[in-house]
Amino acid sequence: MDNPPPSFLFFKSVGWNSVGKSELVVRQGEELVHFSCQYHHFIKMSNSHPLRPYTAVGEIDHVHILSENVGGLMNGEEYSDVTFIVEKKRFPAHRVILAARCHYFRALLYGGMRESQPEAEIPLQDTTAEAFTMLLKYIYTGRATLRDEKEEAALLNVVLRDSFAAPEKDIFQALMNWCKHNPKENHAEIMQAVRLPLMSLTELLNVVRPSGLLSPDAILDAIKVRSESRDMDLNYRGMLIPGENIATMKYGAQVVKGELKSALLDGDTQNYDLDHGFSRHPIDDDCRSGIEIKLGQPSIINHIRILLWDRDSRSYSYYIEVSMDELDWIRVIDHSKYLCRSWQKLYFPARVCRYIRIVGTHNTVNKVFHIVAFECMFTNKTFTLERGLIVPTENVATIADCASVIEGVSRSRNALLNGDTKNYDWDSGYTCHQLGSGAIVVQLAQPYMIGSIRLLLWDCDDRSYSYYIEVSTNQQQWTMVADRTKVSCKCFTVCILSVQHKTMLPRKRVTRKCQQQNWVLAHNSLFLAQSEPQAPVLCTPSLDPPHVHMLTNHEGEWKGAFAVSMMLYKNIHNILLQAPFFMFSL
Repeated sequence: MDNPPPSFLFFKSVGWNSVGKSELVVRQGEELVHFSCQYHHFIKMSNSHPLRPYTAVGEIDHVHILSENVGGLMNGEEYSDVTFIVEKKRFPAHRVILAARCHYFRALLYGGMRESQPEAEIPLQDTTAEAFTMLLKYIYTGRATLRDEKEEAALLNVVLRDSFAAPEKDIFQALMNWCKHNPKENHAEIMQAVRLPLMSLTELLNVVRPSGLLSPDAILDAIKVRSESRDMDLNYRGMLIPGENIATMKYGAQVVKGELKSALLDGDTQNYDLDHGFSRHPIDDDCRSGIEIKLGQPSIINHIRILLWDRDSRSYSYYIEVSMDELDWIRVIDHSKYLCRSWQKLYFPARVCRYIRIVGTHNTVNKVFHIVAFECMFTNKTFTLERGLIVPTENVATIADCASVIEGVSRSRNALLNGDTKNYDWDSGYTCHQLGSGAIVVQLAQPYMIGSIRLLLWDCDDRSYSYYIEVSTNQQQWTMVADRTKVSCKCFTVCILSVQHKTMLPRKRVTRKCQQQNWVLAHNSLFLAQSEPQAPVLCTPSLDPPHVHMLTNHEGEWKGAFAVSMMLYKNIHNILLQAPFFMFSL
């Protein structure tokens, strides 16, 4: 198109942004990128296809017929295999067409999520039926228009987003061209959307200044912000692909520092041992070594998963930093004072970054940090952080969450955590320790902010138990968080932890026996869901210290049978406890 209408912007690089009510199209060579407002998902449209070469003499070009035929499938029930529901209106669609035309739909429909199921119905909340119709029309036909929309509002909605991942110089030049085609619009408001501090001094002086669209003071202010701010404080833009791991070769990620680099991003989380299948770096006192990943382009992330080498019982400490230029680093995860093992599921406030550095600070066996796998992404999953640690909303003392019993006697390893609350008797299904000696110790995979623990004491006869619970962050200093040494306990008990100390790993010790020599813990839990039909009430037994509560039914009898679980129960108490190690002692 030699004379583009004002509703089209031309960029020198491919950008990313949302799709929705008002739409903009950006062309780069053979790439067509589609933008719009109100529907907050991010797509990239590909216009590169072997069916679209330049037509030579003697060749047949029926691309327009192909477009018409594919467009004829739009909103038709025939051959459709997925349905979107927007404002109670149903939109039948075809997975393969959506996935071929749009990275977002490819991740949504073929990424292994719930929406990947055949004949799925997918509700969309953040758009209108009119906007979604426009989007489908563009996907199926390659045609879109802005004639009926207010362009300035649509343009601002797009350009103001952090996920509009194009170079700021290109954004400025595109907006400048738009202003030339729309002389009656409010140019000052449009130009305020440009993030001038992200442009170099040369670009500000040679591109922005001659345009006359911004005042000299605005340019000088941008230069001042650029020179006085640390790099990671600048308001960068980044690519956003929700729910998909971008630390892959597919997206151009690579390991640039560390030993045995090739193993980290290969996606193999099963085949590793003492000799291969991991990346590593030596642990230095000054923490100069580390493992560094460079993403394919600046990206918005808020979730990282790493697999620490876990073929034995060793634990690691580490921290994670992110950067845009490899010079200014921001620490987003700090587990340097905690003992961690196996899979780490890490969350933090969303940041734009290009480089990610993992630095190991401790290994309980030697002076080398080993990591098997690394993933990073942006997740829409809701999470709560307290002092930088996850506040779990479900049980985290499970085998699936890589928790483990590191002290205690049982016929099968991790019987305490396997979730089986019914199959236990005199011989199996429980974990125990000798009265007056030892303890049962559970290690969580990573530190959490927790507020309650639920236990199921062995209850195949009428015996009762007394015990206390301690927690630790390092398995050396322990803090008591629940004291049942003066109470006779049976069956299912819930301890609401209300201490003002930061602690981490539970240890339980029996202090008084009833009817037998061993203290037996059938199941231990931080899960406060009620399984009985009667509503639970809180009471404080007279022998309990004031900071410990126990859950009973209305008759005051202990009820229930649950496996070990750990969960914050916000409705009972809002003072949290930091803990990856728990010691139960009777």
